[in-house]
Amino acid sequence: MTIEILVADDHTITIGGHPFGIKSWYGIDSNTFIDYYSNLIENYSLNLQKIDFIEEMLTKNGYKKVIVRPIQEYVSFIIYTNVLEKQGIDIKKLIRQIKRGKDYYK
Repeated sequence: MTIEILVADDHTITIGGHPFGIKSWYGIDSNTFIDYYSNLIENYSLNLQKIDFIEEMLTKNGYKKVIVRPIQEYVSFIIYTNVLEKQGIDIKKLIRQIKRGKDYYK
């Protein structure tokens, strides 16, 4: 299932239902980010499939399974691939790599 990215307000987007303050982190408004995301969908068939990854985390009591959500990583990827594309850099390989992402570390 494709992760849905929506505008919550001028300063916030939601990714898979989880809010992210795009304006405070990157200084861009939500609609600009959605335009970046739409560009990758339309021109490169970007289709982010997974938002929740279950990973083991070392705690003082041993390993514990936790849910990791790479929201900021996805946002950075979407913004910076658009920046690279505008500079004339071929981003097809980057898009192919994230499309395969079924594991948090791979």
